[in-house]
Amino acid sequence: MDRITIFGISGSGKSTFANELGKKLGRPIVSLDKIFWDSNWQRRYPTKVEFKQAVKKIVDEDKWIIEGSYKKTIDMRLERADVIVYFDFPVWRCLWRAFIRMFEKHESFKGPDGAKQKLGWDLIKYIVQFPKKEMLLLVENYKDTKKIFIVRNNREIKETLEKMC
Repeated sequence: MDRITIFGISGSGKSTFANELGKKLGRPIVSLDKIFWDSNWQRRYPTKVEFKQAVKKIVDEDKWIIEGSYKKTIDMRLERADVIVYFDFPVWRCLWRAFIRMFEKHESFKGPDGAKQKLGWDLIKYIVQFPKKEMLLLVENYKDTKKIFIVRNNREIKETLEKMC
């Protein structure tokens, strides 16, 4: 398990899972949100090409745990990963978790450079329109060549962590 990619719908628990996995494996986590956004939720890279180049530098390394969805870089991460963890939670649960996150005193999701989580129409739209079926089909393409975990509920989060550590 040298290269692990964790992705799925916002609010599904990817960041919390990645942080726990990183602690158990003693490895740092690369959060794509922290690469893409600055502390004011402004894009760090003016073009998609520049963002893809930044992610490619990380993907080309020998060991990593990358957390985040970002469709524009998913192919390069899936291709290079030896373990794929896809969070396929129901939309309603992800919307609820995103809402609750705004009121947490101890944030499980750490935004880029300390940016506070906010629930705006852009995030709601992103969650509702997340291409779950398309992402699942992408994962299926690697079923014979990669170790794959599909996580659909809290129980499976715990089971997956146990299997991976």
